[in-house]
Amino acid sequence: AGSRAMSLDAVPVALADRVYGALARVRVACNAPLRPSARAPERAPPMLSDKVRIACACAEMEYEDFIAREGVARALGEHLCEPLIIRGGAAMWGARGWTLEGMVREFGEWRCATRVNASPTRAGRQFTYVESAHADVVRGVFDAPSTTEVIPFAAAVARVLRWHGNGGYVQSDASEEMSAMCRGGVSEVFASVPGWRESQNQRLWLALSGSVSTMHFDASISTLTQVSKGSKRMLLYPPDALRLGGLWPN
Repeated sequence: AGSRAMSLDAVPVALADRVYGALARVRVACNAPLRPSARAPERAPPMLSDKVRIACACAEMEYEDFIAREGVARALGEHLCEPLIIRGGAAMWGARGWTLEGMVREFGEWRCATRVNASPTRAGRQFTYVESAHADVVRGVFDAPSTTEVIPFAAAVARVLRWHGNGGYVQSDASEEMSAMCRGGVSEVFASVPGWRESQNQRLWLALSGSVSTMHFDASISTLTQVSKGSKRMLLYPPDALRLGGLWPN
């Protein structure tokens, strides 16, 4: 057992998902840890290019100080135009106790959206997101480098851990049960900001250490909460950097 799993690369992916998903649930039932495949060792985030110039770190506040300031929600809505880190804002969430093994035990059958590399030649931890409805994908100008599959969470974890397939990460609307464990604290503060509204459901993100999402932009204000083990490094560029970004023409 350990982190070494038998190879099912020659069988249909759907069958491999069922087998490896079942293996994940069996390991959890036996109180065995879920570890990455030997072909997916622990990896730190990639080094920054020497062309990247970090101007400054994001502003930070402790949640207790944040809520103690009168009118903070209104000030956010009126003035916030740069990233802000709020530490301790999810300390009361039930999700703070999540572990990978516990999530497989509790949510293993939940069907979640999983982003996977579309080709073995793109196997790895770099994922370029392109909408399948993108006009140039539809016209065949280029193939979408990654696709979304909806599979049981236990099978998605097996993909993330590289037990089989070309790598993947979970990017899915959270289930009602999950969302119920992510209430209170900073989420209530954001919900009270005048003029703000949720543009999409709460989402769960899960990836192997060292995974990279290439440069992109979000169409609305985004909030990200680290609820379990791990960390996420984000590089944010000002609007005037777009002309140097080498963007796709449209």
